[in-house]
Amino acid sequence: MIHQPTPRRTSLTSVALLEDLAASQTSARPFERVEDWLESTYPVDREESRSDSFLQVYLEPIDPRTTQSAPPEMPPNMPPPSSYGGKKGYAATPVTSSRSSQAGPVDSPARASSVSRSGSLVENPLYRETNLAENNIYLRSSRHELPREISNLLVSVQKERGSPVPCPTTINKNYDLYAMEEEASEAQVEAFVRDHVVPSSSREDTIQRSDRIAMIKSTVPSTHPKHRLSTPVPDMLYGYNRSTGFTREQRTQISTSRNKLVANNEGLLCPFFALEFKGDGPSSNGSATCINIAEQLGKELQQCKRQEVSRLDNESFSIAMNGTEARLFVSWREDRLIHMQKVNSFILQRPEEFLEFRKWVRNIIDWGRDDRLRKIQSALDALIEEGRMAASKSRPPPAGPGPSDAVKRQRSN
Repeated sequence: MIHQPTPRRTSLTSVALLEDLAASQTSARPFERVEDWLESTYPVDREESRSDSFLQVYLEPIDPRTTQSAPPEMPPNMPPPSSYGGKKGYAATPVTSSRSSQAGPVDSPARASSVSRSGSLVENPLYRETNLAENNIYLRSSRHELPREISNLLVSVQKERGSPVPCPTTINKNYDLYAMEEEASEAQVEAFVRDHVVPSSSREDTIQRSDRIAMIKSTVPSTHPKHRLSTPVPDMLYGYNRSTGFTREQRTQISTSRNKLVANNEGLLCPFFALEFKGDGPSSNGSATCINIAEQLGKELQQCKRQEVSRLDNESFSIAMNGTEARLFVSWREDRLIHMQKVNSFILQRPEEFLEFRKWVRNIIDWGRDDRLRKIQSALDALIEEGRMAASKSRPPPAGPGPSDAVKRQRSN
């Protein structure tokens, strides 16, 4: 028989035991205990928001080898792109986009090809030496003597104007002009030129101006597929209005030529004058494209053997300027090469030079409105007449009297 021992009673009751335990511990407020827990979990010396710890596990880098869809890792220390370098007016390092920044290591061929595809072509430091040269476009030194035809053209566009011009005192009081000497954005330079340099434009004028409109890609004279030319977007581009500059028959002739004379989506025809307000170099692409468009009409004219048609001008002008300086360039085709040369430069804050600059700009526009437009119209008329002659030769001769007609006449007699 098993004997069950009687339990011993404790000297303290349950209530007394709990009171004794509570008295032996230091009292702490509930919010102090929460602070202790937060301090142990999120130390003060850890500089991050409390929500970061919950996201940290999802922000840990994932090994690209674990998935095929993961993009390549970015270079750890990518150098910032420099603004300018090498030759004046051309960027030394292409500006990388988000797409090109994920193309692999800095020196890898994959990344280099990605930058060349996504970045701007003109930001390439070798753009002039490779892209322009491979497409037969050259910037000549201003020391070189100009061809006779170009020299004669410059004489005509620098003649004195018959219209009134501002006096030097008025130029000195132009606040906007001298404000550009301290600081001027591209938009401010453009607004000043529109208000104080170029003549006001009208839809009824034979001259049409396009502002910041890209030229049609097919008009760019790219001859080397590996080193292509960028599509020019001049800040201002002067050409002709289809509706007011040409007759109905001439407009029809332009359309039958597959609109090769159209420069942009605004329908501007046969451009001859491009202006850039960045001031970081000549608009080589814009001038070369103007020449290429004019030569499309010249190629058709070569098939027309008419002595009354004079030589068609394919020269073009361009200006590169900023808030203090303007440089004037002329471009022309000689054999297979397109040459571009600076012919004058102007300090805008010198009243005499500013007035000279204004005169050149307006004379170039007048040259395009008068002499150049007349030659283009004459060329179109020659092509129209040549088309009529070709159509008349292709018509079959009228049918002569047949045997049945002779028999009918004999019976009637």
